[in-house]
Amino acid sequence: MVMDAADLFEYDEPLAPHLTAFVAALRRHAVAWPADLAETYLRLPDPDDPAEMAAWRERGIDLVAWLDVVDVAANLVRATFGARLSGGRVHCDEMNGHNVEFLQRPTPVAFDAEGTAEELAQATAAWFEAQLRRWVGTR
Repeated sequence: MVMDAADLFEYDEPLAPHLTAFVAALRRHAVAWPADLAETYLRLPDPDDPAEMAAWRERGIDLVAWLDVVDVAANLVRATFGARLSGGRVHCDEMNGHNVEFLQRPTPVAFDAEGTAEELAQATAAWFEAQLRRWVGTR
């Protein structure tokens, strides 16, 4: 089963142009992922929460995209992987699935890249896919 791009990294609010470009490109690259293995999410700071907006701005974070590797039969999330977009950079790594925060120390699968929105989305999608394939190999 192939994922529908409209179901990937959904968001309701309008995004800044560079974020729209990143998410659109990430969706295009992600449609080939196995649909039964991942649930995808997108988080932006709450525009109605000035403290949260300030904290994200201070840390230079534009958005966080993540996916949960799910075991449908067991009804469990096996792992959570995320990507933090900060301007022309992206940081990808395992995340704590309970609070959707990056772990305190980078893991061996951590990945960083710089580039355009398209380049970052392509690199992020490839990294996400590699993590999914790693999990498929351990099933």
